[in-house]
This record gives sequence, structure tokens and C-alpha cells, in this order.
Amino acid sequence: MMRITATGRLVRSRSLVAAAIGAVVVVLVALAVTAFPVIAVAAGSAERVSDVGPLVVDLWQRVTGGS
Repeated sequence: MMRITATGRLVRSRSLVAAAIGAVVVVLVALAVTAFPVIAVAAGSAERVSDVGPLVVDLWQRVTGGS
């Protein structure tokens, strides 16, 4: 659906919403694709199941810069 604004410009409101939703989905997929291998390697490297938690916390603190 196209409409004309007061300044005479054509605006495609549905296209803008679709583009915004698409951009959000792409960012979420990129984050998931990046995070999964990091967590999988941390879990695979752990000698015991109890070691996974501290490894993930340590990785999270390194990524976010937290202390």
C-alpha cells in the first residue's frame, strides 16, 4: 500500500515494516550462529558437566567486558 504524505512523497508503509522485521530476524540469526559454536566448544572442552557453567560465565564476561 502506498500513500502520499503532505510533502508529496510516496511512502510504502508495509515495505518499511517488512524490512525492519527482516533486519531484526537477520541480526538474531547472526547472533545465534555466532554464539552456538562458542558454547558448543566450551561444552565439548569441559571435562565434567559441572565445568560447563563456569566456562560459559567466563566467556560471557569476556564478551561483555563484565567483571
